[in-house]
Amino acid sequence: MTTAATSQPPLAGGQDLPADSGGLGNVTEDGGVRKRVLQQGTGDCPLLHSKCLVRYVGRLAATGEVFLETDLESRDRSPFQLIAGRESAAKDVGLSKAVQTMRRGERCLIEVEPQYGYGARGSFSFPAVPPDAKLTYEMELIDFEAVNESKERGEMLYEERLEAAERRRLEGNALFKAGQCRDALGKYSLALSYVDEDFMMQLEGRHLNSAQAIKIPIHLNMAACQLREQDPQTAAFNCSEVLQMDPDNAKAFFRRAKARHMLSQTDLALEDIKSAQDKAPGDRSIAREAASLKKTIRAEKAAASRLFKGQLLSNKALAEIFEHDADDGQRSSADAQLSAWQRILAAVQAWLGRLFRWQPK
Repeated sequence: MTTAATSQPPLAGGQDLPADSGGLGNVTEDGGVRKRVLQQGTGDCPLLHSKCLVRYVGRLAATGEVFLETDLESRDRSPFQLIAGRESAAKDVGLSKAVQTMRRGERCLIEVEPQYGYGARGSFSFPAVPPDAKLTYEMELIDFEAVNESKERGEMLYEERLEAAERRRLEGNALFKAGQCRDALGKYSLALSYVDEDFMMQLEGRHLNSAQAIKIPIHLNMAACQLREQDPQTAAFNCSEVLQMDPDNAKAFFRRAKARHMLSQTDLALEDIKSAQDKAPGDRSIAREAASLKKTIRAEKAAASRLFKGQLLSNKALAEIFEHDADDGQRSSADAQLSAWQRILAAVQAWLGRLFRWQPK
């Protein structure tokens, strides 16, 4: 049985797609949508979520039977509208991804696997499509119009708000990859403004799930930026926001563990890293953080043991703690010393907690 398509980005628009022996090039990385150009177009390709006017004929790949022809569905033969890259209309996902790689006037042959078309169930109403049907389309891009970015949030439809949030997230990702974390955080914050609490409270069912699928990676990306910017408190908050929506999210547990480690909250960090390991047992980044955290905990226990015995920390012991904090070579000397003293304080608090059953507030 065919499963639903996972989100696969189209390959870069405007580039020649690598063709197979039949002259078909992959539109999606998994090969679920492929195309061959029949007539070259001109100009640029549509940007994400552009309104595209198209004409197409859809056929069942197995028999060649036509199941839909847009010209016959309109009295005045007006073009059909597709939103480039939109995934909310499952039956059109393959076409929406393909049109992102087309130019005005281009005509192409598109092959769509079931997970990018009508899926395992097919369609028993109009148009009639059997279950698990592979489809072929001959499609022409007439024209397209870029998204109106000046539209007020209150005037936007549900899909438009999700798409606006997704565009800002992708812009933030590009800035993050370029090392511009602060600018990326600005884009992520703007993305969240389209899926704010008031908006989310109005949703339920699949609409809520779709909005959360947009919102979760925004919070995770913000946490990644904040960890780089040495803001563990806010990073931990964003990870907690994710876990409220997705309690099994390994990335959220991992990044919150890193944040709590930076805050010297080693007991809480240990709980998080164990949860991350349970949910993603083979992840190397999680394993490295677990090893680093265990090293920190051993250093804290050693410091607490010396204090319990009534011994002052020797210069050698202090040097060991400072040396451990500078192991990654990424923090300044002042930052490393501050973190080391935080670890010593945490060790004292842990020892007092065990002795008096007391926990710091």
